[in-house]
Amino acid sequence: MSWSQNRLPGLVALLLVTSAALFAVGTAIEHSQRAGHHAEHPAAVSAATKSGETSAEQKAKGESSDVSSGEKKPAKAVAPNAGNAETGGETHSEKIAGIDPESWPLVAVAIAVTLLMAAGVYRRRGRWLAAAAGFGIVFAVADVRELVHQIDESRRIVATIAGILIGLHLLAALAAGAAFRRRAGEPGQPASVT
Repeated sequence: MSWSQNRLPGLVALLLVTSAALFAVGTAIEHSQRAGHHAEHPAAVSAATKSGETSAEQKAKGESSDVSSGEKKPAKAVAPNAGNAETGGETHSEKIAGIDPESWPLVAVAIAVTLLMAAGVYRRRGRWLAAAAGFGIVFAVADVRELVHQIDESRRIVATIAGILIGLHLLAALAAGAAFRRRAGEPGQPASVT
């Protein structure tokens, strides 16, 4: 195979490896933001457990605890969808069918599958290119969902990463599709050779 025949599959592999690395970075940032947000509210949680009421119950009564004096005073008006200490401030659940897609084991599986796809595209081509095109589209759709979620949560850095991942996955899908079509058009090269 000549250098020109390796360009599109090489580009697809590079885009997939880059997206896997960026996905890992984005997930790590999001996890650290979640952990930082949970660490900001331990006083509110401990005050609520001392009084026997959750902060949601106190807000419903129109009271809030003053941690330093133990006094109860009227609570500020809170929007009905605002997060509280128990939910970590998130207004929407990130779980899909009861599974957190950003748990570290699932993140590791997604990265491993992406790297396997990149290796298959670069070394084998054929069906791997078609699979990479579908893979890129599916992951771009998931990235759109993540982008919307991060915008709702006002996490600009992670939203930016999700936006970049949309572009990387769509570009990988387009390049894989073009390489697959080019390979199918070559004389003597069936498109489904692995």
